[in-house]
Amino acid sequence: MGHCFLQAGIDDFVILESRPHPAERSGAGLGLWPHSFRVLDQLGMLDDFKKISTPMSRLVHLNAKGSVISDHNAFDVVAEK
Repeated sequence: MGHCFLQAGIDDFVILESRPHPAERSGAGLGLWPHSFRVLDQLGMLDDFKKISTPMSRLVHLNAKGSVISDHNAFDVVAEK
């Protein structure tokens, strides 16, 4: 949020966080769709993001026991468009 404010020319702000650490390790991942890449590009952050990210090529859904429900290359379709 702070980066967005600075990019918009707003330099007098305070960001409050309710958790003791804003980015706790949870073992989770973050997936971004094409519209998110447009926002990162507008903020001037896309090139840096690409350097630290790994493109996703498969989408796998698992049930509660860990068995595969579906496994397909859905992201190939997104990449083509």
